[in-house]
Amino acid sequence: MENVFYPHDRFFKEVFSHPDVAKDFVRRYLPSDVVSHLDIDSIKLHKDTFVDHNLEERFSDLLLSVNRIDGNPLYIYLLIEHKSEPETMIAFHIQRYMTKIWEQEGKGKRSWQLHPILPVVFYHGERPWTISCGFSGLMSVPQELRPYVPDFQYLLFDLSTRSDEEIEGILKLRTALLLLKYIHKVNLIAKLKEILTLVVEERSKNELSFFLWTVVLYVYSNVDKSLHEVLSREIDATLKRGGYSTMTTIAEYLVNKGKEEGKLEGKLEGKLEGKLEEKLEGIKTTLEIRFGFVPASVEPVLKLISSFELLEELFKRSVTSSSMSEFLMELDKYTPPPMR
Repeated sequence: MENVFYPHDRFFKEVFSHPDVAKDFVRRYLPSDVVSHLDIDSIKLHKDTFVDHNLEERFSDLLLSVNRIDGNPLYIYLLIEHKSEPETMIAFHIQRYMTKIWEQEGKGKRSWQLHPILPVVFYHGERPWTISCGFSGLMSVPQELRPYVPDFQYLLFDLSTRSDEEIEGILKLRTALLLLKYIHKVNLIAKLKEILTLVVEERSKNELSFFLWTVVLYVYSNVDKSLHEVLSREIDATLKRGGYSTMTTIAEYLVNKGKEEGKLEGKLEGKLEGKLEEKLEGIKTTLEIRFGFVPASVEPVLKLISSFELLEELFKRSVTSSSMSEFLMELDKYTPPPMR
């Protein structure tokens, strides 16, 4: 079975899983009359995802919970549209995912109070968003029947309509939004120099080094391989200007690793095929790129796993884990029990 791992999903979740990024996005980009009801500091990220497996290429999602100033809870559900044109049935999908959230909230209970969900569609495609932001827009009914038709509105955050000057926020948020805005565009490499410069001019190098890896891996996963050489030069030059001497060969390193391991770029997009050994090498390579080392204990444990599906899941974990410790905790869950 082929497992497809989507770079848009990985990048969005790696960036927005930082509480400061999520809080800054809510504070800056949700309507002020909505924000005035929220205790922004109480925002918490939930790791659950509600997108159907067959729609993972098109959507990512993020669920936040926050306390209102009256003390009652509220969910903020971000559904991210990754393709270059709007999905006409997105209100239908949101309605289904909101129901899943409520079902999860009430699991094991005979009755429970539903907490409101604020649905937000995050769009960074190339074509204008021209479809209705209301659920009832999916139906054509006479006025007399409208009281009996379910309806809700979702908030639309359309990144494609915002100028660069209108994109604000803390460094990680602003950088991520600019990159998402240009990732589909032909002038991506030219804009990438400006985007990376924002990061490398900051002084907090220890904090931002991993973020730079995240940015570079995302770009590499989305540009044609014929552009990798040009991309390598631009990234290398920009990082050198910022004084990242230990990171100046990121692009070359990725290309060389791709040759050594057999099309690493394809593996980073999640297209893991073939033998168990290839899957194992994909995990080790990703860990090495992200964290700079692979504990000696990892490979023997991975070699005990004979299931393609488990190794594919562990590959996902190797990319989404925030630290090596977190990955090792996940690895423990999949480690086969010792033979008696």
